[in-house]
Amino acid sequence: MEVKELEEKPAAQLATDLSVPAGGIKMVAPGETQRFPAFLPMQHPYEREKFFVRECYPIYYDLIMDKLYTKDKRCVVITGAPGTGKSLFYAYFFERFRQEEERQNFTIVTAAFTSESKLTIVVAFKGKQNEPIGTSEWPLSSEFNESIWQVDGANTIRLYDGPPFVETPYPLKMVCFTSPKENWLYRFVKDTTVRTLCMPVWTPDELWRAATRLGYNSLSPPLTRAMIDDRFTNFGGVARECLELTEEVVQTRLELFEAVIKEMSPKWLR
Repeated sequence: MEVKELEEKPAAQLATDLSVPAGGIKMVAPGETQRFPAFLPMQHPYEREKFFVRECYPIYYDLIMDKLYTKDKRCVVITGAPGTGKSLFYAYFFERFRQEEERQNFTIVTAAFTSESKLTIVVAFKGKQNEPIGTSEWPLSSEFNESIWQVDGANTIRLYDGPPFVETPYPLKMVCFTSPKENWLYRFVKDTTVRTLCMPVWTPDELWRAATRLGYNSLSPPLTRAMIDDRFTNFGGVARECLELTEEVVQTRLELFEAVIKEMSPKWLR
């Protein structure tokens, strides 16, 4: 399936277009919640205990694994509109990959980068062990740099949250989860060893299912279906705003959104 098709189809339609193999590990079904690995380095901290597993997550997982280990690509970039769940898909990918029996000898190097590609922290794991085999903030310690950061092999995969300043040479494997940055993504236009997939935006029904599974509809005050539908009209299928629990935050972002539109040239609004 071409990237263009992935960009244009919502998650629900993707789920009917691609088959999801039964697999050999026990993972939470799409449409349910999963425990968040609190020890995973993130570009933006995630403060909740659980996250919602979108229907597109297992589909994209299989696409990435196919490109890395069947089609022998060195890197897959997951991008798309901010607030669509790319970083939480990073958590899903990490958990699923490290639980597979054939990955127990893998070293999983996870890292968080700022939007300006500055490395903040690196944490390395072995298979499904929760205890890291190494961790270092930037600048990396000499011991970590020599024993983990510079060591690569067929049983190493790098998972980066945010746009990295470093590239993984072929045939080493890397998955990068980042918001679209034109200059950064342009580097890979002619690189046939890199593939880019776009995370689909949310549908209103998917947003409401997430709200109910996460218990947002039972809070005081509750997040209601009417609120989600109203926010969807203003922000589209972006979960960051549509599932925000503080109404003042939503209003502030809406005012900012409207201010940006007012500053735009009329020719862009036709």
